[in-house]
Amino acid sequence: MIPAAHQRLTKNHRFVAGDLNPPILTVVGGVQPECSESLGRPVYELLFSEFLKETPELSLRRIPLLEIHEVDLDSALLEEAFRLAHVGVVLDAENLDIHADEDSVLIVDRGSASPPDMDLQLGLFPDDTPVATGAPVGPAPVPDSLRRVAEGLSRSVRLGTSSWSFPGWDGLVYDRAASQNRLARHGLGAYAMHPLLRTVGLDRTYYRSIDEETYRRYAEAVPRDFRFLVKADRLLTSPTDPDRFGARGVNPHFLDPRRAVEEVLTPMLEGLTSKVGPILFQFPPIPPNLIGGVRRFHDRLYRFLDALPDGPTYAVELRTPEFLNDEYATLLQATGAAHCYTVHPAMAPLEKQKEVVSPFYQPTLVIRWMLRAGLKYQVAKERYQPFDRIVDEDPTSRDAIARTVLDALIAERQVFVIANNKAEGSAPLSLFRLAERVTHWTTDAP
Repeated sequence: MIPAAHQRLTKNHRFVAGDLNPPILTVVGGVQPECSESLGRPVYELLFSEFLKETPELSLRRIPLLEIHEVDLDSALLEEAFRLAHVGVVLDAENLDIHADEDSVLIVDRGSASPPDMDLQLGLFPDDTPVATGAPVGPAPVPDSLRRVAEGLSRSVRLGTSSWSFPGWDGLVYDRAASQNRLARHGLGAYAMHPLLRTVGLDRTYYRSIDEETYRRYAEAVPRDFRFLVKADRLLTSPTDPDRFGARGVNPHFLDPRRAVEEVLTPMLEGLTSKVGPILFQFPPIPPNLIGGVRRFHDRLYRFLDALPDGPTYAVELRTPEFLNDEYATLLQATGAAHCYTVHPAMAPLEKQKEVVSPFYQPTLVIRWMLRAGLKYQVAKERYQPFDRIVDEDPTSRDAIARTVLDALIAERQVFVIANNKAEGSAPLSLFRLAERVTHWTTDAP
């Protein structure tokens, strides 16, 4: 017997409740869920249409890891979770955590056992912070050749990845096979022991701010010289409500410096203390006319950055090429903020970004090598998993990043480079090759 809540969801969204215990939902059209075991409980993959239309030929988007812990789910909560899956959100209910982002929807009973293996950097589990001692995973042995590269790389250059909890990094970063959940809890300390990985991107903070104690536990897990690149809450960088799908309303927190200080900067600075790296304000693609044009965006961005307290390095990442112009470069220089050079199909090429915003004048060089040109995020993810090898080598981007790093070193700037698995197939290997390129050019310089 299908519960009434599931019947209502089926009627409204054309999902069919599976005849399983606990009940699961799958798309109309005969698609059967894939089942695996995670910590002894079933986890199901769900496929559903990108826009929930009736057109059968629509490409289906994979939404992995829908788990229901035998709880009586409220229909409205389920509807909200599926609706928000397109845009990314963390939505708390009284007894349930409903988590969704561009990859996944997860429904977890907070009273149940530990949740299934998932990437900590999706921001799903605020309590899954690393343990500084006694961790059941250690660092992988570092080849002598790579250790020599680390010794030859300037200490001003910090390389790191977007997240650390990838089981495919066994032998590259970690000394043994470990689940994603174990790496999320215990992997940071081992990650930070690699001589070339001296920073990491905290992406979970983009979906929901975290508290001072969580930041403190991160800081306790890493060496004194380690630094975190922290993404600010997307409520600060989206002009429309990022927690809505379809016709979104105005986001009242867009470029609100008071919220930035209270919700982001204060707990982060007090928790991470000296291990704070750049604070990244990542803006989604924004149609300029949505916010009154390019100049209006620049005016608001200037006022926002100018109102932030002195001390941290603030970096701005754009996904709208129209915003990248001389006025943008001028406002960054006036406020002391850095441009985040991003290698991403949505943004202008790296060389174009350098033409507009010179690395020589950056307070700190921040680069994020995110996604290979011509690929969408989900396609790259499926193509590159388990992220243990280079699949699509991109020497053009690697050389361009290396040249930019050298420019910053000439200007005696600190450098942060964050790589994503979707850049070439394996973020650690991308960084190792980048380090080899930089040190080769440095040692060959006259």
